[in-house]
Amino acid sequence: MDDHREAPTAAAPPPAGPVVPQFLGRRGALFALVLKTMGLTLLTLGIYRFWAKTRLRRYFWGNVVIAGEPLEYTGKASELLVGFLIVVAVLVPLSVASSVLRVMAEGGPAWIGLVLNFTYAFVLVFLIDFATYRMWRYRLTRTRWRGIRFGMENGALKYAGRAFLWRIGQVLSLGLITPWMRLDLAKYRVDRMRLGDQAFALNGPARPLVLGWLGVWATPFAAWSLILVVTWVAMEFGAFGLSPPTSFFEDDPLLKGVGVVSIGVALLSAILAFAFYRIFEARYFIDCTAVGTVRLESQLRARSILPAFVLAWAIVLALFFAIIFGVIFIGIFAVFMKTGMASPEVPVVGMVTGIAVAGLMLVLSPLVTYPIAVFQTVRHVWTTLSIHDIGALDRVVQAPAGEPRFGEGLADALDVGAI
Repeated sequence: MDDHREAPTAAAPPPAGPVVPQFLGRRGALFALVLKTMGLTLLTLGIYRFWAKTRLRRYFWGNVVIAGEPLEYTGKASELLVGFLIVVAVLVPLSVASSVLRVMAEGGPAWIGLVLNFTYAFVLVFLIDFATYRMWRYRLTRTRWRGIRFGMENGALKYAGRAFLWRIGQVLSLGLITPWMRLDLAKYRVDRMRLGDQAFALNGPARPLVLGWLGVWATPFAAWSLILVVTWVAMEFGAFGLSPPTSFFEDDPLLKGVGVVSIGVALLSAILAFAFYRIFEARYFIDCTAVGTVRLESQLRARSILPAFVLAWAIVLALFFAIIFGVIFIGIFAVFMKTGMASPEVPVVGMVTGIAVAGLMLVLSPLVTYPIAVFQTVRHVWTTLSIHDIGALDRVVQAPAGEPRFGEGLADALDVGAI
């Protein structure tokens, strides 16, 4: 069964103006595919997850049509499985060695444990960046358009080292250098990408990103200050029956409540500001990317993506709390059983109910996030993209193969990336 194409699309010559890709996917077909693959993943105790990923990628890739030609994903589930097993064979001994060192350090000087914890954190951060680059390289080398392979140079080790130095500076600067870091790492990745024999390039100043990042910093402070100022003005003028405190240190429940609310609003505004910034950043990176004379332009908008993520996560959180209530249900009936207030069958029913709710969440989470959030994101990213001078890609020829043999095992083991 072909589960990555919705309908055949006839090839057509590209128009004279910018080309806007099509996304032919349907939520219903994606829902059915996720339902089937998640069910098989549960039945095989997780082994089928590599085949599930492959089928989902073929669905998303195959439904993106550029100038009448769909993308093609050529990766194999066996490559993902072998890559994962290789990485596990390396990570498990390292994890065991780390645990042994921690146990041996107990009872010794406190600085030894501190050094071990910092070392573990540094190694983990390094591995995440290393895995991220290899993940991008694998996915690109398994992607084709018009039969031409995408590719990416092998530079994961240098990328991870570069990112590690940037992250040290990010911590020391309290995050102020984040825009320069993000731009530099994006440029490192994009400049090593290619379509056939044609290289990608990302060129653009950091100034727009810096201004956007300053806005992220200013937004929570502004929200927090606004609430405090409005409260103070209301107290000064006796609005809403409020009156100013007689002392700055007065233990006023109202002031405590305002303080808690202002902090909560500041945190929420910081999260929203960061989400808007990351979408703006993605749009900026796309606008600064070119393939030879072919230029990309994006109209990516946060208002078209964030509501889908909010809805998906709201449903997932509801399922999470359902699991918690299921566990509480088991506990209550266990107590009833111990005190003789229930029959012996009741705890069994409670346990079965809790397990059923947990399994339900494992199945329903992807059924919610993929058709709602992931589907909307993929569709919006591609259908808001304009490709200028796409006819220049007619001159692109196949480059010599330079592909990784196995899949993104480290990224999978560290749960890096989506799809």
